[in-house]
Amino acid sequence: MNVKEEKIFSSTNPELIEKMEELFSDCRKSKGPYDVMVEFSGGKDSGYLAYLLKNKYKLRVLAFSVIHPMVNELARANMDEMAKRLKIKHIKFVVDENIYRKFIREGSGLFSKYKADDYHSNPGCMLCGSFWKSVAYNTAVEMNIKVIINGLTRKEAFSEPVFFIGKNKRLFYSTPTRNTMRKVFLDVLGEKYRKSPYYFDPDRLSDDQLPAIIYPLSFIDQEPDYRLNFLDKNKIIDKEKIQPRLTNCRVKSFFDCLMFKYYNVPKMHFKTRDPSRYAGPFSDRKIEKELALKISGELKRLIFYIAKNKAAIDEKLLLKKAPNVAKHLDIPTVKNYLIEQTRRVHFYLNYFKMKL
Repeated sequence: MNVKEEKIFSSTNPELIEKMEELFSDCRKSKGPYDVMVEFSGGKDSGYLAYLLKNKYKLRVLAFSVIHPMVNELARANMDEMAKRLKIKHIKFVVDENIYRKFIREGSGLFSKYKADDYHSNPGCMLCGSFWKSVAYNTAVEMNIKVIINGLTRKEAFSEPVFFIGKNKRLFYSTPTRNTMRKVFLDVLGEKYRKSPYYFDPDRLSDDQLPAIIYPLSFIDQEPDYRLNFLDKNKIIDKEKIQPRLTNCRVKSFFDCLMFKYYNVPKMHFKTRDPSRYAGPFSDRKIEKELALKISGELKRLIFYIAKNKAAIDEKLLLKKAPNVAKHLDIPTVKNYLIEQTRRVHFYLNYFKMKL
């Protein structure tokens, strides 16, 4: 299929698309081996963007994947398959498991103390994200890649467009949350890791050295199923290999446990713009605030019950402990996802040597 014939982008902010395409034109003039880096997860969003960058914008694309212990086998296989079919260079960086485990275990409590009033943060996800993103940023700087593309959607980016170019780049790398992440990193792992790939220090770089950061899906109107069907139709990946929600991560439910532990859930949701973000498998749906609060409260009670009693979740227990969750789990694959993920809570408590 000819990509140019597709209605690729529809945006309420066409100015950003225009600026993005101008930046891509400048990228083609770069002297390095790659014009852009895509943070490549093995999911539909990063795969779709890699396709467009190569085929619509004719850029030299580096797909960069950070393989930490929570990246599952399906994601690893999808990464390899999509990169091969797209015919793009794919680099995989495998993190040190012991360093990762220590950072998540000890950092979760510190992060909650430093950010006690940040009601938009899941400590596990924030710590994990900062860990692997630092590797990507450092790699882009070393390889002189001027633009990094990420596949987070508008909702995942808290409905704010993520578009940092020129002098605005430093604002992205120096937000209060990212500064907190760096503080937590050094508190947990110490100064000896300051020069490691896992720590990114924007202060050591000039504005020109900092890569631009763009999340195209944060300012584009497009249904998620469109990207999945697009990849399937163009034979980049079989859509049956893309699971509902977070194909590339198997620890999201456990990280939700950390959020439940360190934050006042569901009361905290009254302070958020979008409480549905904390409603587990429903976070990608449009649901009313009151229902989102009920669901998040039920998920909290269910997970703590499972952890305390070492119980195995099934549909009967789900119906008893979380009736609103069970009632609205109308998609079998999502129900199976929740049950499978929640069953792993005990495994991750042991893996990270943590207690709820």
